[in-house]
Amino acid sequence: MAHIANNADDYANARVGIYFPAKSGAGLADGDLTGQCVSLDKWFLNEMTDVPNPGAARGNAKDFGDTLVAQGQAKVVTSPQRGDIAVWKKDGGGYGHTGIVLSGNRVFEQNAALPGRASKIVDGARVYASGIDPLTASWRVGSPTFYRVNSYKEITPAPADGGLKAVNGTATVTVAKLNVRSQPTTSAPLAGSKTLTKGQSFKYVGFIVANGYVWLKSSVGNYVAEGPNDGNPNNVYVSGGVS
Repeated sequence: MAHIANNADDYANARVGIYFPAKSGAGLADGDLTGQCVSLDKWFLNEMTDVPNPGAARGNAKDFGDTLVAQGQAKVVTSPQRGDIAVWKKDGGGYGHTGIVLSGNRVFEQNAALPGRASKIVDGARVYASGIDPLTASWRVGSPTFYRVNSYKEITPAPADGGLKAVNGTATVTVAKLNVRSQPTTSAPLAGSKTLTKGQSFKYVGFIVANGYVWLKSSVGNYVAEGPNDGNPNNVYVSGGVS
C-alpha cells in the first residue's frame, strides 16, 4: 500500500476538517460510519501502513488496537510516538474513542464533540469533523492505551542537493532490477510498478541529484535512480539517461 505522506504530522495537517468516509464492515466508501473516530484510523492504516484489509471491522473503538495486536499487526507500547494509535477505552459512552498520535503531545482525531468543531448528521447521528487536539486534554475520559503499528514507517525527505531540472528522454534499464520510488531517496517506499527489470524502458521528464544519486523523474511522477552521483558515466543503471 502507498504511504502518501512523510509522517503522521504531514498526513494530519492535510486532512483537518474532513469527515473520513466508511461503511459498516470493510468498506472505506461513504456510509453509516462516516465521521466516526475509528474511520479516521482505518484511513490512516490504508494510506500510511501495510496492514492488510485496513477497512475491515475490528470492533468498536475500544477494541480496535487490541484487535490489531491479536492479528499480529501492532503491539502495545507505554511511551507513545508519532504514528501510534491512541485508544481511550472508557470514553465514547462505552464504545471507546481513538485517534493517531502526532508530535508535540497532540492527537489527530475525528468525532470529538468540541466547541466550534464542524459537524453534520450521518445515519441519524451527529458526527464531528477531524481535528488536531491535545493528547492530555482535561476533557478526555480515562487514560489512553497506545499501539504501535508494525508497518508504519516515516520517510526522510531527500536532501536538497540540487533542484529538479527539466529534461525529456527515454531510459532503458541495464541492470537486473531497479527500484521505482515515490521520492528521490532510498528511504522512500516503492511506487508504481515497484521495480523495473533489465530491458524495460520508461520516459522521464527531469532529473535531480539527491541522497547521493542522480534520480530520473518518470512521466508519472515517480523516481528511478540513474546511478550514484560519482561523476562516472560508466557507473549507471540505465542507458539513455542524463549522465
